[in-house]
Amino acid sequence: MDEQKRIEHIKAALGPESKGLKEPALMEVYRELAEWMLLYAIVVAGKSAKFAENAIKKFLLFRPDDEPPFQYIRRIGFNEVRVRAHLAGTGNYKRIVPAFIEVAGVEVFSWELEKLMEVKGIGPKTARFFLKWAFGQDQYAILDVHILKWLAYLGYEVPKQTPPNPRYLKIEQIFIEEADKRRMTPGSLDTIIWEYCSANNPRGDWPQILQRRE
Repeated sequence: MDEQKRIEHIKAALGPESKGLKEPALMEVYRELAEWMLLYAIVVAGKSAKFAENAIKKFLLFRPDDEPPFQYIRRIGFNEVRVRAHLAGTGNYKRIVPAFIEVAGVEVFSWELEKLMEVKGIGPKTARFFLKWAFGQDQYAILDVHILKWLAYLGYEVPKQTPPNPRYLKIEQIFIEEADKRRMTPGSLDTIIWEYCSANNPRGDWPQILQRRE
């Protein structure tokens, strides 16, 4: 993402909070939000959004208001991060604690898909989730149960749960092709499916935009 697009995405993400902020201050506010989002993405894998949000709030409960999340993690160190994760009830401690430590050691705006995938504890879905919601990179497919259910409806042979690589990559390409048929980005199609499935329990009664296409 070039600098201008990043600034536009940051302003859209922050909404009214971005009004009147100059670029350096804007970046600092958004850096903290992006750091929070990456921690959230790591915790939410296999959990509900509400669970992950509450767990991150508890994990950061004793963080000073003026200290960014990653700086806080670097300052308290591995043992204290482990204690705070247990107190917050994040679960999956052997995966989450080392992942927290590793990502906190890197400038959050420098993360790219390949680098994220090298972090133990971050899978293909988690990496893409973060890049989409933190940086607006919607060229990827976040293969959750909703997308997989929709692809199964279209007739594709897909698992019920998110697969690891390399199968993830093969199914992602199918989803990208379906997005192309609708002249949409994968991220936009993902959002339509998520919003529809969140409000309904589809059993073949998908809206027109999500019907089969040749």
